Amino acid sequence: LRLQDVEEVKRGWYQTENEYYLLQFTLTVRCLYYTSFSLEFCWQEVPCGSSFYSFPWLVAYVFYYPVFHNGPILSFPEFIAKMQQQEYCSLKSNLSAFAVGLGRLLCYWWLAELMVHLMYM
Repeated sequence: LRLQDVEEVKRGWYQTENEYYLLQFTLTVRCLYYTSFSLEFCWQEVPCGSSFYSFPWLVAYVFYYPVFHNGPILSFPEFIAKMQQQEYCSLKSNLSAFAVGLGRLLCYWWLAELMVHLMYM
């Protein structure tokens, strides 16, 4: 809803227009997720007792953080398939993935600190 009073309240939460438009964009993308879940719920052919079309799955789907702000857009069936997918990994591969992830995190942290140090404004 685009009510003028509501927009003024939302604009009051932020100091800049960019922050306000980020809120608008995030809300728009969340509405796509609500719509995807609702359409799948309406089109389901199984009885209503299905555990995948429940409120906790809706909340998990809508607020799934890796795609929360800017994508990619996942349909609800894709989300369910990804969440049910089993990973069969050994301890050695888990440790190597952890080490690579930690190394990448440290490199990004170092790069961010270097940028703050050299590009201080």
